[in-house]
This record gives sequence, structure tokens and C-alpha cells, in this order.
Amino acid sequence: MTHITPKQREELSELEPILQMVEASMGFLPTSMMTMAHWPELTQAFGGLGATVLNSGELDAGLKQMIAFAVSNAAGCRYCQAHTANSAQKNNVSAEKIKAVFEFESSALFSDQEKAALRVAVHAGMVPLELDSFYLTIRMTNAIQPPLKPPKLIHFFLLIPKGTLFNTRLITKG
Repeated sequence: MTHITPKQREELSELEPILQMVEASMGFLPTSMMTMAHWPELTQAFGGLGATVLNSGELDAGLKQMIAFAVSNAAGCRYCQAHTANSAQKNNVSAEKIKAVFEFESSALFSDQEKAALRVAVHAGMVPLELDSFYLTIRMTNAIQPPLKPPKLIHFFLLIPKGTLFNTRLITKG
């Protein structure tokens, strides 16, 4: 259930290119995009940021979706969990591995690098501001070999607010 009534697509002809891009990337048009459409410039900026983070860069597309899935779970956003799990599967992550994300620490399905990334993602989803630079440096550079360096590190951290800020705070209830 939304806090803000989403706009109807028919009202948004000026946003059609960005809506089509999001729909092509995700396989559907999320309610959050239609809600953001009350502020068209934000919709375009957020859509562009999301497309850049999810569709480019050096991190594997499947890992990106598993990170987003873990963050969404930790933040308690069932809406994001549903679409990130779907997107993970679209990016060649097996259903077995998606189900095992909640037990990644003890699962042989995950590499050490994936475990380190998911560990940080889970903590970031619970309390984003508690991840100080020391903790992140230890978790990301020592556990992942070779260590994540910019731009991969920047890319990783841009996945976190996607599941913890917009949908859980501004758009959806409970």
C-alpha cells in the first residue's frame, strides 16, 4: 500500500522513454516510479541512476541483484525483495541460490567474495549509518580478494540506498 497515490502512465507522456527503459530492465514498471512521477525530474534522475547502477559497471549483474535482495530483506521491504529476487533470476542466479541468500554464511553456493558482499549488504540494510569507513574497509578489502576499489566499491554502495531509502521510507507501508 502506498503513502502517495501513484500517477497513471497515461498522464506521463514526457516520461515515457524512462518508463520504457525501467520496464525493459525490470520486466515491469514498479509503483515507485509512478509515485515519483509527481516530480518528473526526480523520476528521470532516479531512473537514470538506477539504470546506470544496475546495467553497467564492473560488478556481476547477478551479484548486484543478490546484494539488493539482501539489503531489501534486512530493511524489511517485501516489495523490493520480490522484484530483486525476480531480477536476480533474470540475471542467471539460480532459484536455489536466491533462496539460500538468507543463509549465505553457511552455504557452499556462495564464494568468499559473495559472502563478504552480502555480509556488508545485510548490515547496511539494517542500520545504514552504522557502517563506518573502518568497518567497511575491513569487511570489503580483507574479505574480498582482490579488494574492491573504486569504481567497484562506489558501485556496491549505490545499491544499498535503493532498497533502504526510497521504497521503505517514502512509498510503501509496512
